[in-house]
Order: sequence, then C-alpha cells, then structure tokens
Amino acid sequence: MAHSKRPDFFASEEAKYIRKQLKQMEDDDQYDTRSTYHANATLYPKHRISFSEKHMQYLLNHPQVDCIYYISNLRLQSRIRTNL
Repeated sequence: MAHSKRPDFFASEEAKYIRKQLKQMEDDDQYDTRSTYHANATLYPKHRISFSEKHMQYLLNHPQVDCIYYISNLRLQSRIRTNL
C-alpha cells in the first residue's frame, strides 16, 4: 500500500508545533536525542541527522501517523531513566 507525503507539512501550524516540541526535547537532558547516522551524504555531509529532523522527516513520509500520539510515544521511548 503506497502512502503519499503530507502536502505542505513543513509550512503547517501542526509542523511548527511538533518542531517546537522536538526542540524542547533536544534541549532537555532527560531525553536521549543524539543525532544518528544517515547514509545520504548529499543531504547530510557528515552522515549525521538531528533528532528533530529525523522525526520530522518520518512524519512527512507517514501521513497516516497521528502526530500528537507520535510525540507522546517518542517522549516515553527516549526518556532517560535513572535508578534511584
């Protein structure tokens, strides 16, 4: 089943809200938001893609995903847990 991209996703208010949430997570030491390897050397010359960019691209390419639930689950998955 082929999925199309979200039209004008990056310009939407939803995307602005999501990017803000992702940036807040990057700025918070409670979350593991390290950049990761990316094979496309043209777009990412150092082969690194930021946490925010990676997840924005995912949401762009998967229009069926509910963005609010995605961010909520991402917070749960990336939270650094410490033993007290």
